[in-house]
This record gives sequence, C-alpha cells and structure tokens, in this order.
Amino acid sequence: MSIRTARRDEVHAAHAALIQRFDPLTARGLDVTVLVELSDTGPTSIEITDGRCTIRTGVLPRSPAVTFRAEAEVWLDLIEGRIRGMDAFLAGALKVTGDLHLATRFEALFRRLPKQPRFEVTHTDVRGLKIEALVAG
Repeated sequence: MSIRTARRDEVHAAHAALIQRFDPLTARGLDVTVLVELSDTGPTSIEITDGRCTIRTGVLPRSPAVTFRAEAEVWLDLIEGRIRGMDAFLAGALKVTGDLHLATRFEALFRRLPKQPRFEVTHTDVRGLKIEALVAG
C-alpha cells in the first residue's frame, strides 16, 4: 500500500468520525458546502444542510462557501483536535478562501473531543437584531 493510499484511508476514517460529532443545533440555519483540498488526497466536500452533515470525496455538488487547503497531516490534526484551526491558519499551514465567518465557525459545528479547546457559537436576539458570536477558550 502506498503512502498516498494509507493517508487517504486515514482521512476517510477521520471524516467518518467527524460526521458522528456533528452538532445539528449549532449548525441550525446553515445550508453550505465546504471544500477541503488536501495536497495528499484530493478534494472532499462537506455538505451541511437541513441539520445534516454529509462528506463526499472528489464530489462538489455546488459552489463552496469556504475552501480549506492544507496537507493531509495538518487537516487530520485539526479535525482530530490536536491543533486549532486559527493556529494552523496563522502559522500558514491552513489556507482559507471564501466565507471567513464560516471558516472560523467550522470547528464549533462539531462536538469537541476530550482535551480539545472549547469553541462555542452563541446566538442573541436584541430587538430583532440577530447577533452571533464565537466563544473560544
């Protein structure tokens, strides 16, 4: 088995685990496609719609709201909670294009793993003005 196949299998398994951690309450109102382009494995689309999350390899059903680009190892560290997305972005290991608000909110859409930094999205309605905040810490 080549390194490329092993890494692809590892990313596929991590994505399957990510779906299990999806939090539909945090994702309420979202109808988006997230494109993940990993140099080692190829494109993957993450569809979040109607309180569901589906992940497809090599398929892009519609234009992405945000695109993440990284090495497979960086992406695995991110979705498995070993690093935070903001840290990877600031270090230049994670490239982001598109909706930056959605990009910063991405980690909060999934229940965290033990020992993973806490991210939470809060919603407030002040006299009809809807405010959303990302709380980290």
